[in-house]
Amino acid sequence: LKKGGNKPISFAAVPSIASHVFPTAIQKLRARYPDLTLSLNTLKIEEAIDYLLLNKGEMVALSYKLDHPGLSMQQLYSGDLVALVPVAHPLAHLETVSVSDLSKETVIGIDPADPYGSILAAPFRDNGLPIRYDIQARTGQMIEALVAQGLGVAIIDKFSIAGPARQPGAVFRPLYEKTRFRSFAAFNAQHPRSHFAEELVRYLKSEMRQVS
Repeated sequence: LKKGGNKPISFAAVPSIASHVFPTAIQKLRARYPDLTLSLNTLKIEEAIDYLLLNKGEMVALSYKLDHPGLSMQQLYSGDLVALVPVAHPLAHLETVSVSDLSKETVIGIDPADPYGSILAAPFRDNGLPIRYDIQARTGQMIEALVAQGLGVAIIDKFSIAGPARQPGAVFRPLYEKTRFRSFAAFNAQHPRSHFAEELVRYLKSEMRQVS
């Protein structure tokens, strides 16, 4: 059982975590258990409930705390959101960028009605600024690519822009205002966690600390 055998162990992550942190943690898990057979998936936040309750997988790494009686949630990380601007943009020369500065520019974001989009829109909402997106995207990775093309500015989490695939045309700067971004591991509350899930949680926490 501690080697994993031939039965696939299934895990998933939302796109912001799946782009770098999740595969890096999986690499460490696989290095420790080279015989482990894995089935991995990328899910939207709203897909995580069915994935877990229908026993399609054991754990989902999320950027949003789901409130559901059938799920148990474990916090992985707590940090800040950042401003993402084109490398040649005047805001790129500042040490910190305010949300009001961003609101005066062409803003790229995700639909605020989306759970992840709501997280990225929170700094505008919390500071009494209108949430107005000139361009809407679907994932943090798409936002980064659009910003790198000089199409606008954005607020984003650090996991979406982590790793060697970083877009050279975009840079991030700390936000002047206080923000919060948290990530969680979600499990089916009715099932015990496997040893491999516990190990993956440990590796995810470690990788997220390194990104921050």
